[in-house]
Amino acid sequence: MLKSMKKQRAGLLALLAAAVFLMSEVVGFVNPQEALAAIDVEKNVNPKDGTVGKKYWAGYIMGEEFTNVHISDLNKKGDLPEGLDVTVENDKNKKRDYLVLSGTPVKEGEYKFSTTCHMVSDQTPNGRNIRMNWTLKVNPSQDPYIATKSIKGTVSENLSAKLEAKNFDGDVTWSLTEGSSEKLKEYGLAFDNGTISGTPAKEGTFDIGVMAKGKKNGEDAAKDGTVTIKIGTKSDDKDHDDHDDDDDDHDPVNWSTDSLTVRYFVDGHYATNLKSGKIQQGDAAKAVFTASKPAGWTEAFSFNLSFDDKTDYTLKNGILTLYIPSDYIKAGRQYALMGMDQGGQVHIYSDTDAVPGTVTTAPLNLQGYAMELIYKD
Repeated sequence: MLKSMKKQRAGLLALLAAAVFLMSEVVGFVNPQEALAAIDVEKNVNPKDGTVGKKYWAGYIMGEEFTNVHISDLNKKGDLPEGLDVTVENDKNKKRDYLVLSGTPVKEGEYKFSTTCHMVSDQTPNGRNIRMNWTLKVNPSQDPYIATKSIKGTVSENLSAKLEAKNFDGDVTWSLTEGSSEKLKEYGLAFDNGTISGTPAKEGTFDIGVMAKGKKNGEDAAKDGTVTIKIGTKSDDKDHDDHDDDDDDHDPVNWSTDSLTVRYFVDGHYATNLKSGKIQQGDAAKAVFTASKPAGWTEAFSFNLSFDDKTDYTLKNGILTLYIPSDYIKAGRQYALMGMDQGGQVHIYSDTDAVPGTVTTAPLNLQGYAMELIYKD
């Protein structure tokens, strides 16, 4: 115990010394002057009504007179209905992107949400920042439908979830489509008439096909659907055991509440193997981040960059975009990121984009994985 405490103290002092040295050596940090870009176009959108349990699709073209339209940095905020999402799609024939609201809503009501994006075209080469304020009404359904769209679990922790179907007269009988039972078994889970249970054996995300059968108005009725199973882990810390660094400990990520939307652009494409979530770093790392924070700035939260479910010190030389959680968004607020390398030095990255709700770095050039969001009002 005493040996471990001495080791932790020595490690902390070494990292603090590196932080003091870093404070006099950090260069290239430019205070962001504008975190929120001006909105060039704002419009209210009232799409057609949706119905619970029925597939929905509505496409919106911005600037019909424009050609070679490219939409980027799509950000969504507000009461987006469960089961629906706003995405960017491309019409190859007309060489233009457009926004699509689609999915299958699962709950009735009136929903208000907004989207912001950056649009570039032949006629607007410098681009325009566009905000769309959506108001969508979802009507109740009289037809049977499957209300459960996703289930979340954690590796090595017991999971039990009951699927829900609506608008049947009485109880329903559940079944799986071909291949779904085998997929559940692969993850250590089982299915029993609408209940998914077991102790997940590994992390991952997969879909299963389900079928509910029952009665509606005295006649046989059936409804099929897809349920997404998301299995996360308590922590990625196990990847650091070979570093023999007691100060690397940090609190586990709760993937149901702490996950973040982060994009990483490298070698001409976006990495699909990146996962990130808010996390409490070890005491030494916290101290270094705090000592390295520029004067007048406030620490928001720390997060790790996990590629293929591993956090390591390989070089990250791509462009990183973090979608800032709504709790930290404020008009006029400036944002930046800090990243710690394997030597305990902190690099500070100013926000290079002009999009509300995101912070984008120049190429990271970081041999590390621990990051922190900071802001200044």
